[in-house]
Amino acid sequence: MYCTAGSMLPFTWNVPVEAAETKQIDVLFSHDTHSHLNSFSTIVDGEQKEVGGFARIKTLIDEKKQEDPDTLVLDGGDFSMGTLIQTVYDTEAAELRMLGYLGYDVTTLGNHEYDYRSKGLANMLEVAKDSGETVPALVVCNVDWDSMEQSGLSDGQKLIRSAFEAYGVKDYVVVQKGDVKAAVVGVRLKKQKSLKNPFLPVKTVSALVKRWY
Repeated sequence: MYCTAGSMLPFTWNVPVEAAETKQIDVLFSHDTHSHLNSFSTIVDGEQKEVGGFARIKTLIDEKKQEDPDTLVLDGGDFSMGTLIQTVYDTEAAELRMLGYLGYDVTTLGNHEYDYRSKGLANMLEVAKDSGETVPALVVCNVDWDSMEQSGLSDGQKLIRSAFEAYGVKDYVVVQKGDVKAAVVGVRLKKQKSLKNPFLPVKTVSALVKRWY
């Protein structure tokens, strides 16, 4: 499951086939909602139609959870920047708080979450946490804090690290859904040209896999 800014990676461990028990989990996944809390009009197959909006997403999630209450709901980032709602991104954290209201379990950061620079991202995370509302877990595993500490953290990097700590950003989370435990990992994709982020350098996924295994 990939998006333009990050990815959610499912992990399994080496279990002998003969000893493995088959289990199933339903997953709903979205990405690049870009502050479209409201629906909007566009052309679909040559016809003007009203599409999108978090109300439609809420309906789909509720319908799926009626069918399977243990559905895992994930977002792949780029939940901000795209409508006028982005103007309160760093003061109200509307997009991230709405993901919590909709029932998302886990999200990650896309490149557009950095559009308001270090201070904007830090403020958004702190506002979401301080709201006292239920917000999704946030995962990103390959920020290269080691290299930043070696060269000395900039003021902006210090702001982001403090906000990560306040929000509780983790490399990964393990989510229990029924009798299934799912590990959800958030990864920043290093090689995409659109992801040149001067604030937070990242490690390659291969380096992380070597460390984990």
